[in-house]
Amino acid sequence: MGTPPSVSDEEQPLLKKEEKKEQTSWLRWGVMSTLVIGWFGAGIWVGCKGEGWQFITSCYVMVQIVTTIGYGDILVQNDAMKLWIACYVLLGVLILAGLVSNMAADILAKQEKMLRQQFKRASRSLHITSDADPPSEFAKAVMKVAISAVIFLIFLGAGTIFYATYEACTCSYGLTAVEGCVEHLDTWISHEQCKSTGGQIKTWTDAFYMSVVTLTTVGFGDHSPKSYYGRWFGVFWMLFGVVATGNFIAAASEFLLAREKAHKKLERITDEIFKTIDSDGDGSLNRAEFRSFSYLKFDMVHESDCMRIDAIFEGIDTDDNGYLTFEECEHYFKKIQAQN
Repeated sequence: MGTPPSVSDEEQPLLKKEEKKEQTSWLRWGVMSTLVIGWFGAGIWVGCKGEGWQFITSCYVMVQIVTTIGYGDILVQNDAMKLWIACYVLLGVLILAGLVSNMAADILAKQEKMLRQQFKRASRSLHITSDADPPSEFAKAVMKVAISAVIFLIFLGAGTIFYATYEACTCSYGLTAVEGCVEHLDTWISHEQCKSTGGQIKTWTDAFYMSVVTLTTVGFGDHSPKSYYGRWFGVFWMLFGVVATGNFIAAASEFLLAREKAHKKLERITDEIFKTIDSDGDGSLNRAEFRSFSYLKFDMVHESDCMRIDAIFEGIDTDDNGYLTFEECEHYFKKIQAQN
């Protein structure tokens, strides 16, 4: 008899599989990073050279393209640049925008995992759940929508707070600079002086409105990042915030579907329901009767579909005895073929 394999021997295939998975993940990230950096770099370089944009402005415009926000606050002027941007947008939206979104989603997924662990610890400490009880599909959907909602609200709150405070009033710079506007080094004096000299104003309502419009990629453009550091913040905030919003919307949809399924779950059969299922009235349910009820209960078929099926059955059952013989089926389908 051979000696039983050691623990290390048993774990070796799993470790190799895990290592291979990790190598594949790093390779995928490497390829995606190279493509994204190259694409962004090309766009930023052309923006700086072709339109004379500052580096951050060019970055800011490229992120607007990849997130499809499109504020419209920075406009392309010359025709050659417009043609180049048109091609760049098509390539970016069709191919590379997906890569950028996937990379951002991977980063956010790690944050979701950390939050999920915190939720589980809190649930166990409050004796709401235990490790012995696996979570239901509905519980998983609730957890997912709660976590994605927290992340979405973090981005929404961060944008609102930052732009309502730091950009309460700004003279902007470059192409969007307000002529004659003056800002002071002291924040309070700066805001007052900025307002009195015609600066761009953002109230808390404006900042919240801009955050919602931005994260949902509506991008009206009546409010947008104007200051130098406001655009630096916006580059990362827009990119990850749009992905977080998409995750929240997807999780909310899954939650609604899971909730609907939970309501349709077969918990008990009352006497009234039993009589409805028992179509032949013999006091017992056969497999066909129970299947028919389950198909309707779980929305696998519609009641009108059942009625059409019953009508076909009745058309084949010429002697009305509730059973179909081979001769009846053959006669029915020959008649159908003759009509066609």
